[in-house]
Amino acid sequence: MGHYSRTLRHMAKSWVFVTVLTAALMLMGTSAIAFAAGQAATKMTLAAPPSAVMGDPIRLEVSLQTEGGEPVAKAPIQFYTPATFLSGASGLIEIGDAVSDDKGIAVFEYVSRQDGENAVRARYAGDGRYAPSFSDVKFTIEGLHQFYEPEAGIHVRFVTKWLLVGLIGGIWSIYLFVGTRVLLIALAPPDRPKY
Repeated sequence: MGHYSRTLRHMAKSWVFVTVLTAALMLMGTSAIAFAAGQAATKMTLAAPPSAVMGDPIRLEVSLQTEGGEPVAKAPIQFYTPATFLSGASGLIEIGDAVSDDKGIAVFEYVSRQDGENAVRARYAGDGRYAPSFSDVKFTIEGLHQFYEPEAGIHVRFVTKWLLVGLIGGIWSIYLFVGTRVLLIALAPPDRPKY
């Protein structure tokens, strides 16, 4: 009988624990929904020039406001561009970030490395007061410009080509001098022994 009553007490404690835990989780979920419902909706506008020359910075300007037109200040904005990776997979990669000013404006300068049509996405992740939002813009990059211009040769500081010509000329002069001396020694008549 004692074993049976201990089991019943244990089950009752477990039931109370599960009930309290479930109530706490439901309360947390309700609080999270109420918290999310308290966020103000935002709208974002991303603007860029319609075209640019490759290598020139492009000014991307974001305007972040609430649905009522109130600017969202000090909001971190991330900028992304689509990319295709070596494996064939594609996705968005982050190219930078900016913070909105008191008027809800954030500016980011971007230099594209790809000609043709380009796209950029600006995204605000949201916080306790404001809901997240994003905006996309497309622009064209014109011109096939290579960013790195290779130069042939070895570059050593303070060494000019004329210094190298003089140095190499001096080395070959020494070789010529030594070579002629060796040749003169080889062609000289042998010394006659004196008796």
